Amino acid sequence: GAQHPRASAEGEQPAAATESEPPKPAVADPLPNSAPGPIYDVVDVSEQGMDASEYFRRANKTNDPIGAIRDYDRAIKLKPDFADAFVNRGNRYQDTTWYERAIADYNYAIKLKPEDPEAVYNRGRAYVELEKHEQAIADFDRTIKLNPDYPTAFYNRGKSYAALGKHEQAVADYDQAIKPEPGFKQAIDSRLNSLLALDKQGE
Repeated sequence: GAQHPRASAEGEQPAAATESEPPKPAVADPLPNSAPGPIYDVVDVSEQGMDASEYFRRANKTNDPIGAIRDYDRAIKLKPDFADAFVNRGNRYQDTTWYERAIADYNYAIKLKPEDPEAVYNRGRAYVELEKHEQAIADFDRTIKLNPDYPTAFYNRGKSYAALGKHEQAVADYDQAIKPEPGFKQAIDSRLNSLLALDKQGE
């Protein structure tokens, strides 16, 4: 298919279009040369005369991740600065384990809405899946700075600290996750595992 400008790993703006060519948004496959899976061309957006918000809502409702991704493609083609569509498309990429593509979408969303913690948090989750824990911790730090009441950000940062063997920091983060949600079982179990690891370190 046609080559489209795409969000880079650093979240740069797409390349400028020439005067003779209408601007093209970043599309469903922002990393076609390095990410696994099929490459999608943006499909026709004239279907049923729907606008970007209608494609977005339909994508949010479907259980079919590929169908959702293609509807987010349509929404973004119609509204290239649709930050929430980039976030949600990134989430669907993450659901299908296409983490590099997810990160590229989160980068673009963060460029559009730097004060929104959702894209930063979800990029951190993708870094955890790729075992890039230093980058994940940096994103969870930023998420918590943007929204201090974010138990899952504390929990996931704790997971990354534990993966790096920093169990004291992990326990502190699990405590922060459990405080507002005393029934947060994953955080409770992970906290116990880190406490056991600290006991072994002290033997």
